Amino acid sequence: MKLSEIKEGRLKPDTGGPTTTNAERVIHLTYEAQGKSHKATFTARVLDMSARISRDRALAMLSAPTRFDDLPTAARLRIFALATLAHALIDAPAWVEEWIGLDDELLFSLYEEVAAHEAAFFRGDMEEGTAQEERPRVQLRALDTAPRS
Repeated sequence: MKLSEIKEGRLKPDTGGPTTTNAERVIHLTYEAQGKSHKATFTARVLDMSARISRDRALAMLSAPTRFDDLPTAARLRIFALATLAHALIDAPAWVEEWIGLDDELLFSLYEEVAAHEAAFFRGDMEEGTAQEERPRVQLRALDTAPRS
């Protein structure tokens, strides 16, 4: 989705668009619960604009009838993580979907992995063990202009 499309009122969801290198990551999960060991392999992706907007709509639905901003911090964090994972995880097995709603440790561990992947994706340091100097990814410099008549 591009700004020009938003401005023109064309808000149709993206249908694939260009493929971005390293936008997906395979996750191998081992999870212990109630004396049982569960294993799964699935994919997580960096959210595009349409997915982010869908996630934000999900935040409102999951917090209803209360406004999202009026919820306690822990509830907002939980809902944000759930909504993000709902849009980021591809082909996760049903048990993962069930247990992330029950176990905060699993929920936040998966969310942290997805968030770390997103941060690495935008920094461009996708290789493991890459040590880069932290510097701002975005730098802005604004200049005032003369008023238009």
